[in-house]
Formats: sequence, structure tokens, C-alpha cells
Amino acid sequence: SQGHYAVAQHDGYRARYGLLHQRRLILAPRGLSLTGADRLIPARPHRGAQAQQESIPFAIRFHIHPDVRLSLASGGRSVILKLPNGEGWRFRCGSEIAIEASIYFGGGACRRAEQLVITGQIMTEPVECGWVFEHMTAA
Repeated sequence: SQGHYAVAQHDGYRARYGLLHQRRLILAPRGLSLTGADRLIPARPHRGAQAQQESIPFAIRFHIHPDVRLSLASGGRSVILKLPNGEGWRFRCGSEIAIEASIYFGGGACRRAEQLVITGQIMTEPVECGWVFEHMTAA
């Protein structure tokens, strides 16, 4: 089996920013990696852009369950995710990753959590950011 592949798109940022958002996902056959790519596509010139010279900042966010512990690695280009059962996963992308505060609403309670954040800028050409979550095998 080649795994599972999905593509999704929405235009929720079109009215304010003139952008379409696409996400491609590939889940490996045994579920040991999830590879993705987020693509922002200018659908029309941004209203506030001065002759299309002004860039629009963006952030791609991955909200993580509060029981998962995060630590930056590889000079900020990967993050180790430690699950309560001791299992480890690594998140990597081609850009610098930040860990920021988040909130989890589940199980009838509000809890502090963390999120992975990838930031960038877009002007007139599409921007694509690839990333992967990989299971870390015990040494």
C-alpha cells in the first residue's frame, strides 16, 4: 500500500487577504509519518498592498494536546514531541519553528497547551511550506 493521500482547500482568507489555502496530506502505510504541505495562493491583489509591493505575514499553527511535551531541536528547525506513554515523534519543516502558548478545550475543561508555529510572508506569488511528523523509534 502507498498510504493515504488527501487534499483540502478553503477560501476563508479571500475576503480579507485575497488568499486561498491548500493543504496536502500523505499518511504512510503503517501510520509512522504524516507528510504535509500548506500552500497559500494569491487569489487577487491584497486590498492594503501598495502596488503589490507589501507582503502579508502568515502563520501555520499546529495545536498540540496538553499532555504532549515539546522541545526544540536542530537549531529551531525541528521539534521533539514526547507523549505520556514515552513514545516520541519529531516535527520537521524547512523553516524555523516556534513553540507558543495555546489553549485546549476538551473533556469539559480548559487547559493550557502549546502550539507549533511556522511564520512567513507572501507577496504576489504562491508560497508553499512542507512539513512532516515522524515517529521516532527507540534506539
